[in-house]
Amino acid sequence: MKTICLSMLFFVSAVIYAQTLTVGGNVGYSNSLGTNNAPFTNSNNNFKMGINFQYAFVPNFVLVSELNYEQKGGNGDINYYNTLGDITLTYNKTQYLHYATLPVLFRLQYGNKLKPFIDAGFYYGFLINAWENPQIIGINHTVTNNFSRSDAGICYGAGLTFQLNKQYTLSAEWRMNNGLMDISKTGNNSMNQSNIFQLSIHYFINNKN
Repeated sequence: MKTICLSMLFFVSAVIYAQTLTVGGNVGYSNSLGTNNAPFTNSNNNFKMGINFQYAFVPNFVLVSELNYEQKGGNGDINYYNTLGDITLTYNKTQYLHYATLPVLFRLQYGNKLKPFIDAGFYYGFLINAWENPQIIGINHTVTNNFSRSDAGICYGAGLTFQLNKQYTLSAEWRMNNGLMDISKTGNNSMNQSNIFQLSIHYFINNKN
């Protein structure tokens, strides 16, 4: 509760003292993989979307926060063997992890109408559910209980922001998320990793500059 109250106070202070406030939306592509997550050792091509907020205290320094829905997970080949040890059947199985994520990044940008930027920060993720496909008859494909509900890590990236007019901007960004928490309850010591490419639109709520 203390952490939640401090976080709320932090964001309220950011809103009050920010020179520029924006709100918007983002949509993107995510390539994700869980480390030490056998047999799901190949990355998944996934989807993300969410809302974003930006608080600019000075023109070149921005605090960015988002609330996103993100798909993560991996895929891999499942092999069946006969009594002689020969492979009799191989099929590909995909693991889907569905998260609500809250990244907070500090952004350094430069320019006027076209602004390149770099940013870095941290994220927290809450696991909504997890499942595997295709489903095997007689085995539940929902595997939420095999994973921790919480995930957290660092994130960093780079991109470009383009000023459309006095009210709107567009941005394109690459971002890397590196999980620092073991998300597995099965002893795999697995951590989430994902590359994200996203497009965002921003609407100015106020602009004191």
